[in-house]
Amino acid sequence: MATAAFQSVIPNLLPYRFPRALENLLSRALGIQEIARVYDALRSMGEQRPIADRLLDFLGVTFTTSDIDLARIPNSGPAIVTANHPFGILEGAILASLLRRIRPDVRFLANGILNAIPEVRDLLIPVDPINRRSAIAGNGRGLRASLQHLRSGGMLVIFPAGEVSHFRWRDRTVTDAAWNTSVARIVGIAGVPVVPLYVEGANSLMFQVAGLVHSVFRTALLCRELLNKSGRCVEVRAGAAIQPDKLKAMPTVREQTDYLRWRTYLLANREPFKPRTARPLTRRIEGPREPIASPLPSIDVAVEVVGLAGERMLSRSGDLEAYLAPAIEIPRVLHELGRLRELTFRAAGEGTGKALDLDEFDDHYLHLFVWNARKHEVVGAYRLARTDVVRGNLGVRGLYTATLFRYSDPFLDRMGPALELGRSFVRQEYQRGFAPLLLLWKGIGAFIARNPQYKTLFGPVSISNGYQAVSRELMVSFLEKYAMLREWTSLVRNRNASAAKLLTGANRPAFPDSGFDVEDLAAMVGDIEQKPTGIPVLLRQYLRLGGKLLGFNLDPKFANALDGLILVDLTKTEPKLLDRYLGAREAASFLDFQRGQNATR
Repeated sequence: MATAAFQSVIPNLLPYRFPRALENLLSRALGIQEIARVYDALRSMGEQRPIADRLLDFLGVTFTTSDIDLARIPNSGPAIVTANHPFGILEGAILASLLRRIRPDVRFLANGILNAIPEVRDLLIPVDPINRRSAIAGNGRGLRASLQHLRSGGMLVIFPAGEVSHFRWRDRTVTDAAWNTSVARIVGIAGVPVVPLYVEGANSLMFQVAGLVHSVFRTALLCRELLNKSGRCVEVRAGAAIQPDKLKAMPTVREQTDYLRWRTYLLANREPFKPRTARPLTRRIEGPREPIASPLPSIDVAVEVVGLAGERMLSRSGDLEAYLAPAIEIPRVLHELGRLRELTFRAAGEGTGKALDLDEFDDHYLHLFVWNARKHEVVGAYRLARTDVVRGNLGVRGLYTATLFRYSDPFLDRMGPALELGRSFVRQEYQRGFAPLLLLWKGIGAFIARNPQYKTLFGPVSISNGYQAVSRELMVSFLEKYAMLREWTSLVRNRNASAAKLLTGANRPAFPDSGFDVEDLAAMVGDIEQKPTGIPVLLRQYLRLGGKLLGFNLDPKFANALDGLILVDLTKTEPKLLDRYLGAREAASFLDFQRGQNATR
């Protein structure tokens, strides 16, 4: 016989009111009475352990969460957790068990019918189950209790869909319905961070088919869906906290809510996402790779560096020195550059596959490299091409970027004298610090200070195959929305376009029209990749300088790295950044020169 508590719940789990005899029959068929017996068994276990833990043990259900994800869940202070709703009952037990291991002050905004179960009342802030799409907004008592809980420093868990995930024809997958905007309103009033949680999994095929007939049949099958999850291990993933001011910058609660939903569902993409109807965004290049060349004796390389003319040194910081020289003056250094490029790029999922990453462009490009004078080793490098010089000697074909993108004289004429930058690297041992990259940029700044006619930097910025395809597409989508130089894009065409889009349905990019920046992108990529760096360091650097994208290309000769052609107009860079890289006096002289150039045109 079902307990009195469950007797009061049973009518709410059936689609309609029925005579008692039929109600009992349906309760058995739908698993409701079996749930009642499970509840009796849980009560008989005693109250020493939370009922959520007892339920999971009884069902043989376990869950897993990475240490990185656990660290993203705050152990104190007010916070809201938003989660998808894949099962209906099980995820509540899982999140209660998980979150209460981290902190005791967790409460769930949940359907008020669950309040009939005494053991879960301390977990719940009940809301009216009638007219669920507006339940949170329409239940003033629940809203006040939620805000009071947050103001007292507690954690509030919300399933904003208000109903269980189900198959949606529009998305052609099982996903939450559109989230209730009340979640954004609560965040706006409370002003607390939001932690997105994604619970992996979905209900059975029978549940999905029944829901296509009528939504009430989904509700009726929830108990049976709980019982058929026995023995399952469910993964829970956490994203970086979303600060309230980020949401506040978005103009509407609908936009804010859609953004929260998107951030939650993006967590599903950590593993390779391969829809049957889509081709991979990139293909990894398989096949034999040559062993990387051996280093030259360091003393031989050091002698070559010391023998460079004094004006070749552009900048220095402690043991590190930045030099700029043509290939003909540094054959040994160039060998090291080719070796270290390949070593560094292979570690990042790129590389040519050759023993040395050197090509025909190295012979007529300038090479900016950082040298450790104490250790006698190359630390990092760039290669530079002066477009006016190379174009005068070799034409457009003398520029490396012309192998990735189709452009011609009108593009170069519009750009004017410029520096093409590429093949940048910092060797792995030095990547934890910013000093080598800073010195490289100060070297570029010193060259521009000496040659102020070059106001434009351009070149490829790589998003390596070390990133998941979804992360790469996410970065491209962000750049296409916020950082394209659209008035120039007609002058440039890629040679190898990327393939089919992977982000569809609930994963479809939903970047807000305002209030979003590169740090938000980095957080999202970090959610997927589980890497603290998020986006490539150089991409972040170029965007900080005001860089704009002209197009994207897959480079089959470089492990299918995804290259964006980026352009930086230094006259539009923030003055404090120009001062940092050129020096305050040199930056002022550079800008004066450019103003004079504009006046004479």
